[in-house]
Amino acid sequence: MPQTLPDRHTSYHKVEEKLQKSILEETEVGCKFPVIDPFAAEMMKFNKDIPKIKCESGDWVQCEMSKCYVKSDILKTMNNVVCVYKDIIYIDDNNYKLGEPVRVSSDRHYYLNASDHVKVSCSGTPVDRFNIFSTRWYGYKAGLRPVQLPPAPHAPPATAAPPSPAAPGANSAPPAPPRIPLAPRGRHQRDDPLLRFDITTLYNIVGDGTPAAIIPLLTGKTELDMPEMRKRFANSKAVDPENYIFKMLSKYGYRTAFFEDSPWIGTFQYRYNGFSSQPADHYMQAFLQEETKYGAKWWNGINKRHCIGDTPQYGFLMNMSKQVTSLAQKHFCFTFIVDISHDDFNMISSADDDLVAFIEHMRDSGKMENHLFIVMGDHGSRFSGLRETYQGKIEERLPLMAIMLPEKLIQTRPETLTSLRNNARVLTTPFDIHTTVVHAMGLPQLANDYVILGSDIPRGMSLLEPIPQSRTCGKAGILSHWCVCSKWYPVSTEDKLYTEAGVALAHFVNNVTYEVRSKCVDRKLTFIDWVMKLSNNDDVLSFKSGIECNGRHETYVKADVKHLTQSLSERPVIARRRSACTMLKFLILCLAAIQAASSDDCKGILYDGKNYKEQIMKADIYKPSSLAVDYKTSAIYFTHIEQTGDVFYKTSKINLKDGKFTNLEVNNGFSLDVDQKNHVVYVGGHKGIYKYNEKNNKANLIVPGINAWNVFYKNVLYYIEFISQTLYTYSNGKSKPFEELEGIKVYFFVIDNEDYIIYSNSSGVFGKNKGEKEVLYKEVKSVDEIREISLDRNGRVFVLAADGIYRMNKITKSIERVAEIQDAYGMAFDNNNHLIYSKENSLLRLVPNKDC
Repeated sequence: MPQTLPDRHTSYHKVEEKLQKSILEETEVGCKFPVIDPFAAEMMKFNKDIPKIKCESGDWVQCEMSKCYVKSDILKTMNNVVCVYKDIIYIDDNNYKLGEPVRVSSDRHYYLNASDHVKVSCSGTPVDRFNIFSTRWYGYKAGLRPVQLPPAPHAPPATAAPPSPAAPGANSAPPAPPRIPLAPRGRHQRDDPLLRFDITTLYNIVGDGTPAAIIPLLTGKTELDMPEMRKRFANSKAVDPENYIFKMLSKYGYRTAFFEDSPWIGTFQYRYNGFSSQPADHYMQAFLQEETKYGAKWWNGINKRHCIGDTPQYGFLMNMSKQVTSLAQKHFCFTFIVDISHDDFNMISSADDDLVAFIEHMRDSGKMENHLFIVMGDHGSRFSGLRETYQGKIEERLPLMAIMLPEKLIQTRPETLTSLRNNARVLTTPFDIHTTVVHAMGLPQLANDYVILGSDIPRGMSLLEPIPQSRTCGKAGILSHWCVCSKWYPVSTEDKLYTEAGVALAHFVNNVTYEVRSKCVDRKLTFIDWVMKLSNNDDVLSFKSGIECNGRHETYVKADVKHLTQSLSERPVIARRRSACTMLKFLILCLAAIQAASSDDCKGILYDGKNYKEQIMKADIYKPSSLAVDYKTSAIYFTHIEQTGDVFYKTSKINLKDGKFTNLEVNNGFSLDVDQKNHVVYVGGHKGIYKYNEKNNKANLIVPGINAWNVFYKNVLYYIEFISQTLYTYSNGKSKPFEELEGIKVYFFVIDNEDYIIYSNSSGVFGKNKGEKEVLYKEVKSVDEIREISLDRNGRVFVLAADGIYRMNKITKSIERVAEIQDAYGMAFDNNNHLIYSKENSLLRLVPNKDC
């Protein structure tokens, strides 16, 4: 059931008390920056080259500002071109509608008025061949409809024209070098526009995840200053746009834009209820919900998932931002790119050239005369092994923040550039960026002047004015487990480091004087008075993740990383640990070599301790998944990607006896299960759930209007709604949340023969008996690590993960890997209980290897 609303007043004061305590306990003056080497070998191993995103060419229509038209090269090659436009109209963050179709012929224009976004389908006849059949194209386009702004009740001071801020950001963007370069490798010309950016090297996050970075930046406040808006709490509210900078600036005559991709994991949609009304004049939520089919496009191939028509999705957002910066009115644009950085920070390098081109456009067009330009990240990497390293923990807390001031502002107020550069090595936060932006616009009255009790300076300060170098994390509103500042700690006399540090110091001095030993006597260590070590606080090193991962500060989990290497002063300890690691790696390599040598005569797949051969059931089929077997008819059903027009997913079956392959008349379904008693196949997709009739190869839509990510049948039909990740049951024509898991996000779900409930989500794989507390079987760092949960013919539970196949043991409450099959997409068991699984381009079955 949804949880009752927490006492926000109590939560708020707990945070304030912790900050006040930090201020009292902070003996260091200012923030000592931790010593990290971005090019260290242990960091560079996470670097990998990613090919550039390639999108299919051939869009017929282009939209610029409010005008949409057929491209001239299409008109040259096509006769009788007719396009049908449908406006994509925003209702709220969870709902939209399509407008009435409007036909436009040949070179006539369609003008955006009701919406910034349109769904377009066109047809025409090629001019270079005799053909009575027309060629078709469909796609999605966006521009900027006219907006009538209300008269501004207040005007900024007339001493200088206020700049128009533009802030492109990227999810999971750590400090600039080397993983998130500001320019392509090798680009170091003297006229490089990127060299004009000032990078704040001590820009420290103030909470967990994206919302904790974006909410302070756009409001000057924390989430706890807002009404409860998290989905999982009963009676929680929608996000109120009136609290955000877009609405505030509209009152001062600014035209505003908020562009963020990946709406199913959006900043204000993933854990929150979404905005109740459009937060900015130009907003892409409805457009991307329609274009991505509520996220279904993500599974449509590595390139297509990152494209909108013939343009990379990040490029599409940049183009929209470019249009905003061309508006005659004052404007504010916040663009946040997620899809190329959220799951793999290496992918962001694919945008290098386009980012440089965007900045060069801003410079060459003269827009930088009056634009404040910010390139930023919300936090560092959170989903890779890098986060488990000491430096990864530091980088997570220090995202990129690069600022370019408007030329006119520098000319009229040169002290602003001086202050910005002086503040580059001073502790700063998202609260400061909010204050900086409104300060640059001449609207200081919009800044939040809140002062934490015990502090002598505001929590949010402008980077365009001097910020005290004595500023500490407590005064800046940063709780201890997010603070990167180092401090000196005394080393106990019982600590081995106490003696080793003295020995190391004496050894260092003797090494320096070794070549002049005749003049310098060999130093001996006689006594140690004291030893100090420079280190981050224990909270940073032991912090793993928020229990709810929702940006709250009340609680956090302790992890077994407290003894991570803390500073370069511990070099003797580092040496020993590296030696131990080297021996461990050597031992593993030796064992692997012995095992490989003994297995040369018996090649195959090791599954549950036995050797099997792979039998190809179907090749040349792209990403088959959601496998389900009807044991009576001996047919395996599955979905796979095969784009044709509006169709992303095909549903198919293979007869396990004769291998016959058949396509079902169900499109865009991506989840399946079989009612084994009645031999009915249920197919879930983004339009609802279908009931398939094998006799006529037809499917009827029985649960319309939902986006069914996963379906499972046992006595009744269970399904998971994709966006909310809520588990429902469907029976007698009605849907209702599954009471046992109400209020819990669910990604995959089954119930075994003993009515034991198994499910997965972004935290891990869990199991529970009805009415009892859940048991964690496998912890994960990302929801994508778990690909499927299935039952074999004996009712045993198997979990398909990215790194292999696991079997659950309910008695010992444990899980063990039974096959090291990497990167499979689906899993099922045939009538003989043989494992069937899918790889990227094939469907495979394991059969006993008789050679072993």
